Amino acid sequence: MGSVRCGGLAVNTDGTVIVGDAKTPEGVAHAVRWDTAGKITDLDPGGQYRSAVGVNNSGTVIATVYDPGVGPEYVVRWDADGTPIRLEPLPGDTYVMAQAINRFDVVIGNAATAAGWSRAVRWDRSGRATELSPLPGHLYSSAAGR
Repeated sequence: MGSVRCGGLAVNTDGTVIVGDAKTPEGVAHAVRWDTAGKITDLDPGGQYRSAVGVNNSGTVIATVYDPGVGPEYVVRWDADGTPIRLEPLPGDTYVMAQAINRFDVVIGNAATAAGWSRAVRWDRSGRATELSPLPGHLYSSAAGR
């Protein structure tokens, strides 16, 4: 791949998979995965900015993706076999970012509405997004995970 910088951002709980990103000399970030032998795999060589931010023990990886001129950021989940599944933002979202994935392949993240409010989002195994609403009287919600 010819990267100038690689960084691990998450490791699964049994320590067998590490994910992160590798930046090319042109400044393009690629989502990557390392195995126990230290071998790096480029998960998706296309696009402008991809950063793998979570992995579960089955090897399913999540990443935030940004392609200038294509629309808002979105989330991609790569199954352990490398099959990518695009997780669409909720209607009206102008920004999304993946945060964590659990053993059931449920993903949490954050989004911003057109009005600029943050909202927590949950994507189920099928890729359906649901807003995690704030408490009554509160204006926004957010999600964080490990």
